[in-house]
Amino acid sequence: MKYEQLIAEVAKKTNNTNSYVKEVLNAFQEIIVKQVKNGEKIRLPKLGTFEKVERAPKITILKDKTYNVPKRAALKFTATAPVKRLFRGE
Repeated sequence: MKYEQLIAEVAKKTNNTNSYVKEVLNAFQEIIVKQVKNGEKIRLPKLGTFEKVERAPKITILKDKTYNVPKRAALKFTATAPVKRLFRGE
């Protein structure tokens, strides 16, 4: 599903305009990124958790060349147990 399709679906389901829903979703995204970047976990009941994780440094070998990949931060999403069961078909 593309972003514009998501906006249209949410607008239809909530009986709001596309522009209003787009504004809300953009604010939602900004808040999640800002808070997670600052080290906070964001829990969305019935969906999952966004959190910042630290990836360890590593060495990667591609086409006989060695590259050192430094330690870095990453965004991690973990689905709730009910969502995981839904995708497993349980």
